[in-house]
Amino acid sequence: MKVENELSFNDPLLSLMAQTERRYTLFPPPADSDQPVIVGVSGGVDSVVLLHALAQLSPLWRLQLHVVHVDHALRASSAEDAAFVRELARRMGTPFHTIRLDAAALRNDASGLEAAARRARYRFLCAIAHDVTPDDMVPIVAVAHHANDQAETVLLRLIQGSGVEGLAGMRPVTILDDPTLTMRPVRLVRPLLQASRTQIVEYAQRHLLSWREDESNLDLRRTRNLIRHHVLPVLARLNPRVVDAIARGSGPCRRGLRAVASIRRTDPGGAYARAMRTAHCATPGRPAKDGRRQRAQPFTPVHGADARRSANNRGGETRTARRRHPARDASFWPPPPGKRPGLERGCA
Repeated sequence: MKVENELSFNDPLLSLMAQTERRYTLFPPPADSDQPVIVGVSGGVDSVVLLHALAQLSPLWRLQLHVVHVDHALRASSAEDAAFVRELARRMGTPFHTIRLDAAALRNDASGLEAAARRARYRFLCAIAHDVTPDDMVPIVAVAHHANDQAETVLLRLIQGSGVEGLAGMRPVTILDDPTLTMRPVRLVRPLLQASRTQIVEYAQRHLLSWREDESNLDLRRTRNLIRHHVLPVLARLNPRVVDAIARGSGPCRRGLRAVASIRRTDPGGAYARAMRTAHCATPGRPAKDGRRQRAQPFTPVHGADARRSANNRGGETRTARRRHPARDASFWPPPPGKRPGLERGCA
């Protein structure tokens, strides 16, 4: 079990990371030896802060950090970024792993440059995680996505017409099990996902950290940069806490997806889903004269006193009606808030 020394969390960002760890268990407590953790470090302020913060917390959380840098070779200064991260790892006394990718192959990839670069980056991160993690432990990769990245991702997916899964945004913990990326499942964690970029920069300034600037982040031909430098600042005029607002909005989507996943696990035959479709969309077992089912008629659900009055008008069937499962009686669906079957505490 992890022992957390609250005196070590005087820094606001470390306190926030500790809260995130307690809520999501990013790093499961190791049984014997320390847990190897791959930290993706590009050299930018986000990943430098992630590495420095995890180094402060690693004695308490029993983490063995490994610094991994992927040189995409897409910019003239990329070799300088790699040298910077190598020196950073040397000063911190952490193992360093790096690879230089084939820029021409990335540019010619049919899936597009950004998708190809991301796939190659995660493939290398997972490969190193496999190499340094014992077989009886789960490989873990930590990346530096933060709340502003989350807001950009949700807005980008909204513009692209994404469904609920897209609007759920990034998760604090994701299991990578794509066979094109990894031989066995890897636990991808985002310890800074609750922190804003402002908090990250303030941490770097407090601790006198240095970092590299990626000039491609200013290229407005990239949609994400356009959202970062133009769309979000405009939205911030309407709501100065727009990043927090978007992050809160993605939370219910993630909880809804977890509820659906829970229902699918406990109801593999789909009986619950069929019952809900029946309750919402159809009148069961009422064929028309031509043999086809009648279309369900719109109804207005009633509860409480209205339900009792309606039952009295039908001859006093209140008790019988209330004992029926709501999925079998469309006139009593949806149920009052907090009474939805299958979505009790712990699912939503």
